[in-house]
Amino acid sequence: SAIGPTEVGKSTFINNAFGGPVTTVDHDLKSCTTHIQHVICACPGDPSPRVVLVDTPGFDDTFVDDSEILRRIAVWLAISCSDNMKLAGILYLHDITQTRMFGTSRKNLAMFRRLCGADAEKNVVLVTTKWGDVSPEMGESRERQLKSSFW
Repeated sequence: SAIGPTEVGKSTFINNAFGGPVTTVDHDLKSCTTHIQHVICACPGDPSPRVVLVDTPGFDDTFVDDSEILRRIAVWLAISCSDNMKLAGILYLHDITQTRMFGTSRKNLAMFRRLCGADAEKNVVLVTTKWGDVSPEMGESRERQLKSSFW
């Protein structure tokens, strides 16, 4: 499952991982992903296990409160897990171009950690996006700061 703030690049990440457009990407001023969508992919090298990539609405959405987004994700996960789908991990996406760790991002990260719990956190990976929009030096510096101070 890919989660993170609005406009971080969750849909773009899933499209790139899948190898083509399977989710809608929009660069409008309002949030694009409004419903949870999933895409089923064959596992590279071994088509028997399937990989399900889940695109979720972003935190700090234009129209929907963060608690409602978390509720929707929890409901989707509960239904999916009851259908014998196992959640192997969560990708928490962060925009590397952000010049600060804004209060909303910190709050959402803390809320997400509380939701997952300490045991589940080992299955959460921080993924940084939009590296093409910063110099390698700046991106690496911000990544180090994320790792040392927030992740």
